[in-house]
Amino acid sequence: MVAVGGVVGASVRWLTGEVIDDRILTLLLVNTIGTGILGAVTHGILHGNSTRNLLLGVGFCGGLTTFSTFAVEVAVRLDDGKVIDGLGVTLFSVVLGLLAFLAGVMTSRWAT
Repeated sequence: MVAVGGVVGASVRWLTGEVIDDRILTLLLVNTIGTGILGAVTHGILHGNSTRNLLLGVGFCGGLTTFSTFAVEVAVRLDDGKVIDGLGVTLFSVVLGLLAFLAGVMTSRWAT
């Protein structure tokens, strides 16, 4: 289930990058969506079904989101002397991720 979810998540991530011709926007979008889904999954909207948790939480969200790309994007900006850009990417990523995670948790509470 993890592998199946990972293939789908990675494919969605790649397709998103093909449709949106902006690396940072793609990064923010997929990471925000992934953390929102993960918030819902970890809170227990799928509680009691470990197969779906593995498929969506570990597999899909793991394939969709990426810390390594985030780290590279920030490092490149810092290396180029674009400190404000690097800090901006970091701030937006963290804030959007936390908001999306909380929205996922709240959605799962509302749904259960």
